[in-house]
Amino acid sequence: MSRIQQFIERNLILLGISLTVLLMIVSSALSWYNKQEMLRTTAIKLQAEELRKRIDDIFTQHITKMDLGLRGYALTQNEQMLIPYTSSIQMNKGTMAKVDSLLHVQNLDTSRVQFGKIREAVNTYISHCDHMRDLAKEGNTEEFLALLKLDKGYDLWKVYSPFASRHRAYVDVVIQKAQADYEAAMSRNLIVQAILLVIGLPILGLVVRKLTIDAASRKKLLSDLEENNEKYLFNPGNSDRDESYEQVVATSIQNFKEASTLVKAMSAGNFEVNWKGLTEANKELNKETLAGELLQMREQMKLVKAEDERRNWTNEGLARFSEIVRNNQNNLEKLSNEAISFLTKYLKAQQGSLFVVQGDGKDVVLEMLACYAFDRKKFIQKQISAGSGLVGQAYLEADTILLTDVPKGYIEITSGLGDATPGCLAIVPMKYNDMVEAIIELASFERFEDYQIRFLEKAGEFVASAILTVKTAEHTARLLQDSQEQAEMLKSQEEELRQNMEELAATQEEMYRKERDLEERLRMLERK
Repeated sequence: MSRIQQFIERNLILLGISLTVLLMIVSSALSWYNKQEMLRTTAIKLQAEELRKRIDDIFTQHITKMDLGLRGYALTQNEQMLIPYTSSIQMNKGTMAKVDSLLHVQNLDTSRVQFGKIREAVNTYISHCDHMRDLAKEGNTEEFLALLKLDKGYDLWKVYSPFASRHRAYVDVVIQKAQADYEAAMSRNLIVQAILLVIGLPILGLVVRKLTIDAASRKKLLSDLEENNEKYLFNPGNSDRDESYEQVVATSIQNFKEASTLVKAMSAGNFEVNWKGLTEANKELNKETLAGELLQMREQMKLVKAEDERRNWTNEGLARFSEIVRNNQNNLEKLSNEAISFLTKYLKAQQGSLFVVQGDGKDVVLEMLACYAFDRKKFIQKQISAGSGLVGQAYLEADTILLTDVPKGYIEITSGLGDATPGCLAIVPMKYNDMVEAIIELASFERFEDYQIRFLEKAGEFVASAILTVKTAEHTARLLQDSQEQAEMLKSQEEELRQNMEELAATQEEMYRKERDLEERLRMLERK
């Protein structure tokens, strides 16, 4: 079997429909053409008939009525008899203009020239009649009768009659040709309709057969689409397998729209959106459908968003806290106050305190340098020895202590409504190079999350580093002061030694002088 035959068999319906459509287009085009032809021939026929009537009216209607009206007036001298005369003259003007227009439309220029002569003859006749009317009004009967005997109407008839006869014959030919063209157009329409019927009926049978086969295929496709809808998109749990094609397609489209809406909402950061129609009853049926997968992805994205928010919260807090530490790193007391105030507010705690490690070895104590939102009357103890209480234990273990069941009486949060035991207590060592430099204690009604504890531990490194820097600076300052005091003392001793040396030198000089005087005296004595 050739490729052309295979192509024809596969596309027989398409070819048949294409041929039918082509015939319909041809039929429509011919029908339009025939309609235009019929309209044209009908218009020509009507124009020809009107032309014939108008030409006939010039003499049979207007000239005749003018003559009758003029004669009646001459006999009766009644002005009413002139009404047909006057109206015929007016109507004749319109008729003459219409005839000239019709001759122009039908391109009968020669006839228009001949019709011009008739127009002149008619106008001459009307002038003649007007003169006779004036004679009749004056009562000049003899001259009126003389002009009447001239029979100018016959002269007009001799000019008019050949033109009218010739155009009657022309009109008859035009009408016959228009009728023949009209009938030919009708015949062409009938032939095209017959061809369309002969070819269209077999094609219609093939189309019906093809549509029947396609209907069965579409029904199977509908069933598969509905099944895949429930299997891969969304299973409502109450599917009706007798749904129509439109309902199944609409359900599929709705599922895709729902998926698109869900994806767009999640892309915009809205993770509270849900799949419309998903309930606890059908949740189990949609574990592996697109709806279930999207909701699982939504939960994952919620976790990612929460993690990002926590990370951003931590980074922002550390950045702000590091700025506070940097601006107050030369003043330990101010640093402690600013640090505990910021951390308490940032973690939305209700109370906070900061203990700084003082001393070395066995003499280590934890001194509270700053607190936030405490009732100061309740705090008598400002120093805690290492290992004493939870704060001292946190120092020894160098590890965070998180209490979610705070013992009554250990610490209370004071507000305008009274005192209350907090729901959570966090005691975090602030370490730098694994050395605890301070302890922070925060109390809150809400439980501290793990990321908040990690934030406190990271912030504690900043504080510990700053505290160590301050302690080092203070120790260096003390050493410098001791050195300066020693230098001053050495300088004083040196000055005293210098003075002693000067006094000794003066004494030696005096002794040397006295020795010379003594020698001089001895020599003088020896001479004597």
